[in-house]
Amino acid sequence: MMNEDPDKIGVPKSQSEEYKKWVDEELDMIAEARESYNTREIQKKDSECDRLLSFILSMVRTMRLSPKPEEVESAEKLYIIMRVGKRIQAEGVTRKPARIESLLIDLKKPECTEHISRLRLEEGIELLEKSYKELRALVAERTNERAEKKTALSHSNSSQNGQGLL
Repeated sequence: MMNEDPDKIGVPKSQSEEYKKWVDEELDMIAEARESYNTREIQKKDSECDRLLSFILSMVRTMRLSPKPEEVESAEKLYIIMRVGKRIQAEGVTRKPARIESLLIDLKKPECTEHISRLRLEEGIELLEKSYKELRALVAERTNERAEKKTALSHSNSSQNGQGLL
């Protein structure tokens, strides 16, 4: 659309220019995300959270087949709680922390403590919580960077237009 004559395709020139502005802004955001150091760190933490989630979820599923009845009982009870945690790994990096937090809140309830201990999942859950907090901090830091850049850009644009603060 940007390469075509606006009159030829029946789109007013002002709309074509506005569309180009939005496309350019999207491309800038994509490039910015790729360039950010935080993006690489976020990807590493995201992978770490995925691995820990997979470990915890697979241990609960596996322990449902344990020869010890008490382990089966604990695994069944945790499985019911953790079913909502299925496919958290497939979530985007902006939604995943909230889903992990929800899962961790459920697992910290007193009725889960005995079952978590029985299946020896304490360390895995502690590591997940640590990674989750680090991931959340990195995402917040990147969001703040974007906001600061956008604010700086809008201030420079307004002062270029002669509308800066007096």
